[in-house]
Amino acid sequence: MTITLVGAVVSGLGAPLIPAIAASTSVSLASAQWTLTITVLVAVVATPLMGGLGDGRHRRPAVLTALALVAAGSVIAALGTTSFPALCWAEPSKASASGWHP
Repeated sequence: MTITLVGAVVSGLGAPLIPAIAASTSVSLASAQWTLTITVLVAVVATPLMGGLGDGRHRRPAVLTALALVAAGSVIAALGTTSFPALCWAEPSKASASGWHP
């Protein structure tokens, strides 16, 4: 339940924030869009991987790793609000847990 809630909030806020990301990091809108594009690409790859890891007996380590990646990505995104490269690293780490929510 917690992973679903965190994932929904994190992924739902992406698109409306693109203009704000562009303004705060002093990049073009096209460049700022990469934060969302990278997130979606990582989610596409992570969904079957996390689903496969969570199916077996290694479910607990997989869930804890996903939560750690979401937490680390959130901290990096919060502290690196004016750094575009920091956001480009933070968003995919948060998307890596996308296999745990619908």
